[in-house]
Amino acid sequence: MVISSVLVAGDGPVGRAAALAFAERGLDVTHVARARPSAYAVEGMPVPALPHRPARADDTAVLPRLRTLGVEYRPGATLVGSVPVDRHVEAEFADGRIENYDLIAVIDTAGGVRLIAARAVERSTAFDIVRAAPGAA
Repeated sequence: MVISSVLVAGDGPVGRAAALAFAERGLDVTHVARARPSAYAVEGMPVPALPHRPARADDTAVLPRLRTLGVEYRPGATLVGSVPVDRHVEAEFADGRIENYDLIAVIDTAGGVRLIAARAVERSTAFDIVRAAPGAA
């Protein structure tokens, strides 16, 4: 099975690097983040520096590229569970929606990556993609 759809759950430099790495390989990428909306959700708006989140240098470089590659960004979406089923992974969101993906990459607050796929070969391929992404190593 070939990976064609990926859900990246988690914002920050590692989440953006993972989303970018998958999108640059032509995959259909959905990027969700529990935090407040990021700059690439609003065209042309910079990310303001807030006390809990200083502006990041990579915001201005990476976010426009993600938009250009067609990455779907969903700020405020919370992934609450995932279940590998047959040849896909079901992603369950806090609002009750369930969506199917070939792979889910969960980025934790320390920048660690956990890959969830229905089969080991997809996890292995995805790990190689994420590991090679600038800023994700």
